[in-house]
Amino acid sequence: MSEDSLIGTVISERYRVDALVGEGAMGRVYRGEHVLMKKRVAIKLMHRELSSVPEIVQRFEREAHAAAHIDHPHVASCTDFGTLPDGTVFLVLEYVEGRPLSALVDEGPQKLERALEIGLQIASALESAHGRGIVHRDMKPDNVLLVERDGGRDFVKVLDFGIAKVPAAAVQGDRPITQIGMVYGTPEYMAPEQALGQEVDARADIYALGVILYELLAGQRPYGGPVTGLLGQQLSQPIPLIKERTGVVVPPGVEAFIRQMLVTDVSARIATAREVIEKLRILVEATSGDPARRRMLSSHLDDPRMLAPASSQAPVAKAPARRRSDRRGRGILLALALAGLGGGGAVLGLTYLEKHSPAPAALAPAPPAPEPPPPATTEVDLLHATEVARASGVEALQALAQKHPAEGSIHAVLSVELAKTEKYEEAVDAARHALELDPRLNENKSIRGALFRAAQGTATSAAFRLLEGPMGSEGADIIYDLSTKGGVKPRVKQQANQFLLSDSVRAVASPGLLLLIDLTRAESQSCEAMLEVVQRAALQGDMRAVERLEALESKTGCGPKKKDDCYPCLRTGGLFAFAISTIKKRAVLPETGEAATGGTSAAGSP
Repeated sequence: MSEDSLIGTVISERYRVDALVGEGAMGRVYRGEHVLMKKRVAIKLMHRELSSVPEIVQRFEREAHAAAHIDHPHVASCTDFGTLPDGTVFLVLEYVEGRPLSALVDEGPQKLERALEIGLQIASALESAHGRGIVHRDMKPDNVLLVERDGGRDFVKVLDFGIAKVPAAAVQGDRPITQIGMVYGTPEYMAPEQALGQEVDARADIYALGVILYELLAGQRPYGGPVTGLLGQQLSQPIPLIKERTGVVVPPGVEAFIRQMLVTDVSARIATAREVIEKLRILVEATSGDPARRRMLSSHLDDPRMLAPASSQAPVAKAPARRRSDRRGRGILLALALAGLGGGGAVLGLTYLEKHSPAPAALAPAPPAPEPPPPATTEVDLLHATEVARASGVEALQALAQKHPAEGSIHAVLSVELAKTEKYEEAVDAARHALELDPRLNENKSIRGALFRAAQGTATSAAFRLLEGPMGSEGADIIYDLSTKGGVKPRVKQQANQFLLSDSVRAVASPGLLLLIDLTRAESQSCEAMLEVVQRAALQGDMRAVERLEALESKTGCGPKKKDDCYPCLRTGGLFAFAISTIKKRAVLPETGEAATGGTSAAGSP
């Protein structure tokens, strides 16, 4: 049965399909009605072309089992799951009409009370799921719906448990979803351990909720920039204070609480949704309860220590009395107590308050604080110096690198300038040194350009060693460029092709590149092997895959006269058209509006 002809029909003998309400890469969602119970439902049907892909069917099963076993008012429930005669898999879900939380986020920073109320409801839904051993793993504003109910506009419904971690006993034959989860997990909301591919538990959802709360209050997520650099920021940079990030002023106690949810070290993060709920309730009452209750709880908004985990609270000597208006001291307390120092940070913060608060009459004033050291060279100064040296030539860059031996960015620029002068061995050495100083420079345009050039010069082997190692997924994409772009020497193309098929490159390749590699491998195997790869294209492919898929649509190229069809098993179900259209739909990044090719710009780098 064609999905386009479903409207007005009855499926599974009891669900009438009334209207299409949404469509995505995996399937379509319809509004419908249970014809016997006269109850409105949502019907989610997988695209028929994907029904033979076990991992995707398993996602539907996960969503069905998770949503069916969580009986909670803030979770959209699932009431049925099955397969139509033509093989199409379907889910029947609670029909919920509302507004995605992402639409509210797009409006900018929200009022404190509203953000906390929404967070409290999400935490309540997560507690119910976690109590059943279910971890959502894809918490984000798009998976939260705000519904008007009982006169309110912000009744929360949590959706889409498609990549949830479900107890093995709940799903027969359950096995981990790896690449499917990686493609459809959302890096901007992933906890570091999840982004690293490690085992996750309820604390991964708590991290994601922390990002959502931060975004509701600040109007931006904690970290910005390209998705590929988010993990590096999480692992190497402190959590930005909301005021420093966006200028929005948030009570210190609220900020302290959110930062406890965003701790990189999972063992130091808030451990349970129950603890999140308890602290959110205190904060909500402190902002919206009756006046007497607000006065009693107001200290929770002002003092970051009030919400610290009990295990991290060291005994603190009572600080001298201070005026409410002493904002300077309170600001320093916040900066120190929230710098990952735990209880010790609170003690240090109070020590500073003692120095800068008015001294009681019985106490002598403390000596003035020492003068701060002069500021180091700023990033802007360094960037300017690098550009000046670059304009003067390689020798000037080398001199600047010697003056600032710990600045990997200078060595990155030096690497591409050396490659331009065909000093390929030195260029690779400079790139290697830059990566040793800062592994995140694997995304640096200069290093990518230098290695792309060096691989085609006299330092081919040395360049490939960096590309398959420290350069990570960026290096794998450059190797692909070397194997496919015009003008690359045949010997380099051959070496690039060998590296693409190696386990070392496969281990770091992006999902889009893995698909291209598997398409290449399948060409020398069977039609069935090619079918398995093409079925994954809609989920994993990027724009680089479109040309390959379009070439596979040809029905000639095999046999004695090259007129026979090489892959006859691919000719049913509109598989190519579906995959190509799905890839093109997501080929524009929503935040930047730029085309998402999935590849690098190494060939065009300076």
